[in-house]
Amino acid sequence: MNFAVNYEAAQNLVAPGTYECRIAEAFTNVTSGGTLYFSVRMAIRDDVEQPHRGRIIFHKIWRKREPTAEDMTVDGFSFKQLMALCRAAQLPNGKNYASLDDLGNDLEGRDVKVTVEHAFNDYRGETEVRVKWINKSDLSAPTAQTSAPNPPVQTWQHPKGSVPDLVNEDGNPVEDDDLPF
Repeated sequence: MNFAVNYEAAQNLVAPGTYECRIAEAFTNVTSGGTLYFSVRMAIRDDVEQPHRGRIIFHKIWRKREPTAEDMTVDGFSFKQLMALCRAAQLPNGKNYASLDDLGNDLEGRDVKVTVEHAFNDYRGETEVRVKWINKSDLSAPTAQTSAPNPPVQTWQHPKGSVPDLVNEDGNPVEDDDLPF
């Protein structure tokens, strides 16, 4: 075996830009400190010619500190952010859900177009990938749950077999001291 170290091949962050993605997972989760959030993990589609194919983009929708009555219908999360995600994933308008986890199940496997940017996290002292926009995919029509399933998306699995409550873009567990609140 013969190889050379190439630092450029070790890109830790997805570059800023717009990517065609497939929602791999969407579910409510809680940090080790007890803060509830809605986690959306989107895989950059590898059936489309684009950079960073197969990489995962982590998007979190946090509960609002001062939720409106509309926000309380979705357990205190931003109603507008969740509805924008539903529109981008082309879920049927007017469909009712008993819980956010039911919504998450319906989102999984849907295609979206995601624009990401780099932002410096003052609390952690490092640059992170943040989702700026989520829009309808340019490449696919809406997918009904009853239609043929989308090709499986490979997701990162924790070596011990279970996923920690909260992980950063590198897959490392995030501790309470890493959070800005």
